[in-house]
Amino acid sequence: MTLRSKEKGFLSVFGPGWITMMADLDAPSVAAAMASGSQFGYRLILLMVVLIVPLYLFQEMAGRLGAVTGKGFISLVKERYGKRTSAVTAGGVFFVDGLSYVGEFAGIATGAQLLGIPLLYALVLAFTFHTLIVFTKSYKKVEKLLMFVSAFLLLFVVMAFMSRPDPSALLSGLNPVQPYLDPSFAFMATADIGAVIMPFMIFYQQSAVVDKKLAEADVSAERLETLLGSVATQFLMICVIVASAAVSARVGPLTSVSQVGSVFYELAGKVGVVIFSLGLVAAGFLASVAISLASAYGISEYFGWKASLNHKRLLDPFYIIYFVEVMPAIAIIAAFRQVVPIMIDAMALNGLVLVFPLTLLIKLSGDERVLGKYKNGRKRQIAAWAIAVIILSFAVTSFAMSIPRTFYSTAIISYEVRSR
Repeated sequence: MTLRSKEKGFLSVFGPGWITMMADLDAPSVAAAMASGSQFGYRLILLMVVLIVPLYLFQEMAGRLGAVTGKGFISLVKERYGKRTSAVTAGGVFFVDGLSYVGEFAGIATGAQLLGIPLLYALVLAFTFHTLIVFTKSYKKVEKLLMFVSAFLLLFVVMAFMSRPDPSALLSGLNPVQPYLDPSFAFMATADIGAVIMPFMIFYQQSAVVDKKLAEADVSAERLETLLGSVATQFLMICVIVASAAVSARVGPLTSVSQVGSVFYELAGKVGVVIFSLGLVAAGFLASVAISLASAYGISEYFGWKASLNHKRLLDPFYIIYFVEVMPAIAIIAAFRQVVPIMIDAMALNGLVLVFPLTLLIKLSGDERVLGKYKNGRKRQIAAWAIAVIILSFAVTSFAMSIPRTFYSTAIISYEVRSR
């Protein structure tokens, strides 16, 4: 443990936890939330509220580990549990991240196409901005840019109000009595629970805390930031559900993102389409950068390379990993119209890959040799293990249920990526 700085003000600490949580609302999550509202109205709202608890519980651990130890997640895993365990953990996350980019760039491309930008132009622009954002070679500057992008996610709040939901029907979503035995409803709820924590989130938040040079004195502020981010991201998910439920009540079930854009055009003209499209593009872009950085941090930490956005040499491994890892996904979207199966694989595999990092996160957080007085207390550790078992069980169940693609295809709104 190292005490590396004096306590900073809350605004000086703010950043890693917020960006992590906002990136949790990625393009596939937006599609899943729209599907939830389209198929089941407001019935999954209570679940979104409950999921704030595991989001905060586990991501707070990641932030605390980074602030107290001054080491990224894979660095700690390698130090405490050896190369083999850290290799499996980092390699699994790197693989599933490679699939995740397909969903993020599909969301960006679809949102851009709704704005009238052709597919190839959209992909080139997305990759250009994705690359240039780290050319500042400064963690603080990158963080400010990502904070700016995250502000566009607030457009989903505007979208919810624009859809003019029925207040009494909306409140019914807080009723704990729901059709849990309905297979379709159970699948959607299972998928939502299984995706509450994505592996990249643990990697990114802990390493970002280190890159920002937060320390023990900043633990309380980082906890508060993580709590605010947990509430905010789930509130935004609820806003997407509300908007989808409200418009579906008027026009029937939604089947594609493009159809959603058309509905909002009817509600508010071009302004409605712009609001929806910018929110979708921001969700995909923010997540693509955070996931890329998470992989770059993890792989660099495993090999002992410099893992920091403050590094000045753009041709060093950290930056090369960040630049190159998204290219296959962009090529796939440019070449294939139907990317939903790959998005399904990524969402399902996230839960399986999560087993290693989540288990190690809890073990590290309860280890006095790692965190000293900041380790999890006995009650918190028991609660963490219990919730982890529930989360991982639902994640594995979601994966098993997603194998029949025809069944899963009814549970997600597709991205229509068009060549022209």
